[in-house]
Parts: sequence; C-alpha cells; structure tokens
Amino acid sequence: ALKRFINSIKSEDEVFLAGFDAQPYLVQDFTDSRTLLSQGINLFSPRGGTSLYDAILTGLRRVKNGKHLKKALILVTDGMDTASLSSLRQTINVSKRSGVLVYTIGIGNPHRRYTKRGNGFSIGPFGIMVGGRDERVDSETLQKISDETGGRHFLLNTRDVVGNRAVLDKATQTISHELRFQYSLGYDSSGRGAYRSLRVESTRPNVLVRTQKGYAID
Repeated sequence: ALKRFINSIKSEDEVFLAGFDAQPYLVQDFTDSRTLLSQGINLFSPRGGTSLYDAILTGLRRVKNGKHLKKALILVTDGMDTASLSSLRQTINVSKRSGVLVYTIGIGNPHRRYTKRGNGFSIGPFGIMVGGRDERVDSETLQKISDETGGRHFLLNTRDVVGNRAVLDKATQTISHELRFQYSLGYDSSGRGAYRSLRVESTRPNVLVRTQKGYAID
C-alpha cells in the first residue's frame, strides 16, 4: 500500500521517509524519486519500541523545511507511545501551530487493552505498526492530532489489514487523492505569537470543509 502511494508521486513532489522505534531515524531525505523511496521501505526491519510523540515532532520539523506551500505528514501506527521524551500535550500543541496537515492511520483493535506482548515494529511518517497480536489502538489521540491540523484519521483493525492489504491501500490512496485537491486560503492578521482559533464555512449545501482549527504567527 505504501509503495502504491509512492507510485502516485509526481515530478517535483517532495517526500521523505523516516522510521521510529526507541527513537526516530531518517531513512530517505526529500526526493521525488519513486525508486529511492521504494528502496527505503525495503530497509525497515523489526526493532521494537515506539517513540511516537518524538517522531511526530521530528517529522514536523523536517516537513516545514520543504520548499512547497502545502505540507503534510502521514503517520501510520497503533498510536501507543512507549519511548518518547516528549509529552502528548507538547506534541498536540506543536502540531496545531505547525500549519502542517497530519494524516493518521491507526492500526490495531480499539476494543482490546494494550499489551506489550508480541513483537512489532514502527515506521513513519509513512509508518506501519505490525505486531504478533491485535493490540489496542489509541484512536482518540490520533483523531485529535488530525482534527487540530486539518488532516484526517483512518482507523483500521489489524486483522483486516493483515487479511486484506486493500484495506490499507484504500486509506493511502484516499490521502493521495486529497493532497491533490486542496485550496489555500489566506488573509491578513495583525496578531502575532498567540494561537488564534479558525473556522471556515461554505455557503454551498452538502459540502464538508476540513481545515486546521487555528493558527499562530511567530
């Protein structure tokens, strides 16, 4: 599914690939080369640990260095942080002020308690959490991060993903489509420093507007 997402990349797009286990690490820096990104995916192997919050903050910093106006971070994980030095509150605060769309794909079983049994590995921002057992997914946290930034959250059951790879493929293709069809709106503001709430409405009926919930001018 991730390789199919990469196949949708066009010339001059910028994509980087990073992983996270006990700490985040870069696999492939910004490139529009499908070959390099596909090779990067093949390099991932199980290591254990999930520094989710640290990975999000590291990913946001790297994304903001991109040259294009529209920026997005795609995160695939069970959402269960086990190793970060950063807190959830810090992560959400930085995310909503970043101006970066954060798409989250949560993989796990929302009806099962989290357990550390079973081996697994995490990669991101194009990331996957694969465990030996169905583990609880923190969908609430992932949903909040996506909502605050104007992204979208997908919740997938581990058993469905393992049994049918088209389930994950549908999520990544939906994200790819959305990233191609977005509008950038702007206006002048005299305020600096403080975080300001933002709401965008459409006068057209039956139109769902999804955008970041606020902004901050540093």
